[in-house]
Amino acid sequence: MMSRRRLPTAKGLMTKLEAVLFFRFCIPRNDKNRRLRGISPMANPLNGYVLSIHAQEVLQRSERQTIEPEWIQRALDNPDYSDWDDRTNAVRVWKRIPEYGDRALRVVYNPDKQPPVIVTVFFDRSFKG
Repeated sequence: MMSRRRLPTAKGLMTKLEAVLFFRFCIPRNDKNRRLRGISPMANPLNGYVLSIHAQEVLQRSERQTIEPEWIQRALDNPDYSDWDDRTNAVRVWKRIPEYGDRALRVVYNPDKQPPVIVTVFFDRSFKG
């Protein structure tokens, strides 16, 4: 008889079946009963927007820790330039930040999700507008 091997997980030791059941039923889901991918369940809302896991990781990097949440909100509320990406259905907005040497902050978000998801945030060196 084969013994049940226990897998180390964040919840302690589990059998493979227990792990599959946990991850299948304990992951946040949207209204269509599909798993929400790329969105942290504890993501901080930014005036109706949610940061994706990627955006949170980008903002944690040492060279990007200077990006203030108020700058992101300013770019979303009143962008200097905006563009729609047909391939990904994402909106890209740019806003010049005078406090940071008048560099252009680029915010990419998906308006189709509810709440809208901020995909990434960075200072765009190639912005000429």
